[in-house]
Amino acid sequence: MSIFYLITTALYIIAIYDILNSKRRTLVEKIVLIVAVVAFPVVGSAIYLLAFREKE
Repeated sequence: MSIFYLITTALYIIAIYDILNSKRRTLVEKIVLIVAVVAFPVVGSAIYLLAFREKE
């Protein structure tokens, strides 16, 4: 396994987990974000974590 694969998988899992546990998002928003992350795993996860993640 390469380090790129491990980093990509970690980002993917973190993004999906964060989307599913978000309390402020509606079901439709969650579905759209999950589809984006699944369709484009590397880019979708990075964009979600940088732009759409809820700031505490």
